[in-house]
Amino acid sequence: MNSFLTSALMRALFIFTVGLLANSAGAQTLLSHYKLDGNGTDFGTLAVNGTTSGAAAFTNTGAGVGVFDKALRVGTGATDHFVAPTANNSAYALSAITIALWVNVDTASMNDRLVSTLTGTNGFDLYMGGYTVGGGSGGADLFNLTFVVNGTSGGVSSTSATYVSDKWLFLAVTYSANTALFYSGDLTTAASLKSTLSYAGGSIVASSADLEIGGTPATTNDRTPTALFNDVRIYSGALTALQLEAVRASTIPEPSQTALASGLLAFAFLIIQARRRRC
Repeated sequence: MNSFLTSALMRALFIFTVGLLANSAGAQTLLSHYKLDGNGTDFGTLAVNGTTSGAAAFTNTGAGVGVFDKALRVGTGATDHFVAPTANNSAYALSAITIALWVNVDTASMNDRLVSTLTGTNGFDLYMGGYTVGGGSGGADLFNLTFVVNGTSGGVSSTSATYVSDKWLFLAVTYSANTALFYSGDLTTAASLKSTLSYAGGSIVASSADLEIGGTPATTNDRTPTALFNDVRIYSGALTALQLEAVRASTIPEPSQTALASGLLAFAFLIIQARRRRC
């Protein structure tokens, strides 16, 4: 088999495997799925559509990541975020959760939020901590992630894992069995585990506040970064590293539909050749 057929076959098999892994996440229900590709439609089982608030808006063509043509742009104002009316939704009363998203941070401040339903006594919150302006290579800003449930204090921080601004990042946190795991990847790097931390936060109490992307209902202070968001997902349950990588891989253009077509053609070619040999 020549190198072209080998490559095409491997790509097709990779896409098939990614599809199987993505489907295997079904044991962890995809509650909320905001692609943010020009609208606030929720493709998850809750189907609670959201809207932009303040100066937040959907970007023009080409600003999204991977397969997404557009993205959600949030600003620095206290109300410049995305809101979905999930208040008091019992589906968010969880003993385990996965939050996964694509984000491209331009500028931010300490404690700026990524995804949050938090109030003083209930909900969940994923936000940026340890924010250092210009501390990274080429002047990129650096930050870590903090995850907290059912209150505004006592969360757990991935201080051993550092993330950078000015590029698309795939970020995820899972929480179950008193353990929080932090993952990351990007357009060319597979999602991998960055930090494992003990966190006895208890089961998540369904929040009396709405879901916010790029903000938090926990405070009226400005907690919104200047950033782009795509493909925000919330699962009931903790996805594995392989399942998270399948989620990441499903949103980037390679392996592409062209590669899939090439793989199928390669399969067809091999079948034809095998039949000819038998004749």
